[in-house]
Amino acid sequence: MIEYLLLTLKKSRIYRGKAFLIRGLSKMFISLKSYSFKKIGYSSDLFLDLSDNASIFLFLNDGFIPHENGLVSVFKHFESSNK
Repeated sequence: MIEYLLLTLKKSRIYRGKAFLIRGLSKMFISLKSYSFKKIGYSSDLFLDLSDNASIFLFLNDGFIPHENGLVSVFKHFESSNK
């Protein structure tokens, strides 16, 4: 159910307030502290803490934040299974 709610929020045309709602949900649902996020191009899942602003925006923008392109290279560095 929470997965459906998150994906509905993500796809909605409402642009303001999504992060506020997700942060509020993370206080009620402990599973959102370690939310499994699949990113195309990565071999493994990323785990996001949806009480954190940066994680919320990664979730809402499918892992792309144009002004933080360096973040993707950091994730790719730690993607290998031995790190």
